[in-house]
Amino acid sequence: EPGTEPVFLLDLRPGPDGRCAVAFVNRTLAGGLGLYLRFRKHELPWFNMWKRLSSREYVVGFEPGNCTVQGRVRQRERGDLRQLAPQETASYGMEIGVLGSREEIDRFASDEGLAPL
Repeated sequence: EPGTEPVFLLDLRPGPDGRCAVAFVNRTLAGGLGLYLRFRKHELPWFNMWKRLSSREYVVGFEPGNCTVQGRVRQRERGDLRQLAPQETASYGMEIGVLGSREEIDRFASDEGLAPL
């Protein structure tokens, strides 16, 4: 049924440098292929992951953000809604990359202190 895909709100643990790292990999496709994201937890503290699982398609969304999919009202009630004051600005950075082999997948996991992918 459309609109009922599961969404998981994950609390990622940053590394010593304050960055989080996530990857989606397939070790058997084309000799190993993956996509990774790196971002600073203090800039993008929320990580939503959604999945669409149907008989014909499998889609995964990686969504680091400064808010959750639960909505502003709920976050305001909890006291964790971020808002900018008039004329205030905010800058965010994210690294997006491709892991083109099993070796690159293994190196990424090792460099980030992740379990083998």
